[in-house]
Amino acid sequence: MGHHRGKLVSSTDPEYESRIQAALMDVANGTCNNISVAARVHKEDIKIKVFNGSLSSYKYKDDLITITGALSLPRDGTMNELTARIKEHLAGNSDCASQPRFAGLLGGK
Repeated sequence: MGHHRGKLVSSTDPEYESRIQAALMDVANGTCNNISVAARVHKEDIKIKVFNGSLSSYKYKDDLITITGALSLPRDGTMNELTARIKEHLAGNSDCASQPRFAGLLGGK
């Protein structure tokens, strides 16, 4: 039954294969330490998660990786590099402030 469920997900979700490949690449290139973190980063929350807290409230690297993924930014680097990349993107893209899912990030620059 578990095998059938996997086939159903992969056959009904056109992005399933690409998310799995991206997660494996993140583990291979060191962006994520393990497949569990990589898989979580590549879940649907990258597309739909609302970031209510200010950027400074996110204290874990996988949270920053999720934010960079949601902003379509490169997800590699240290926490400081990820934070700087996000800040630079938000500063240069005022349309992010008008998007409810990103507006919270601007709260505590």
